[in-house]
Amino acid sequence: FTVTRHGGEPIFLPSDFFFLGGELDFTQTRGLAFNDDGSRLAVINRTPPLVHVVDTTLDRQGVAQNKTVGLIEICDDSSEILVYEDEGRTLGFVNCFVLGQVWALDLDRFEVISLIDVGLGPFAMDIDQEAGLLVVANYLEDSMTVVDIDSNQNTTNRPLLKIGFRSDGEDE
Repeated sequence: FTVTRHGGEPIFLPSDFFFLGGELDFTQTRGLAFNDDGSRLAVINRTPPLVHVVDTTLDRQGVAQNKTVGLIEICDDSSEILVYEDEGRTLGFVNCFVLGQVWALDLDRFEVISLIDVGLGPFAMDIDQEAGLLVVANYLEDSMTVVDIDSNQNTTNRPLLKIGFRSDGEDE
């Protein structure tokens, strides 16, 4: 597969060349997410554990460039990435299942900016764009954690709320 554009939106096309295939030796590609305008794609790989930031802007011939412009080393077991644009910065959030964390990444500077403890086995995540909140489902403890990701708050990248169930079935 490769990435191209149709009507301004990024789309995947069948191809004999995967756009990352010729640049690095890796296996186990996992999650991927575009930024708001589709000009950057963040891709998780487990071997080696990296986020590839890919420039998907169009060249002079109108073809997506599909070039890796940055790499960020991440935890060994990540499977999902979400992209959030905040105050002119493009941020990424990756789940780290074994560590019980979500790592906040600056996708413009290609660096880890925060390690957020969320609970055992963070698996599924979603972002409420308007509220600036990240919601994380923690598989191993049957809980959900709500994290503030709005840079205008003094609680940025900190859990605000955890909702879970005790082993006896009662709400915590």
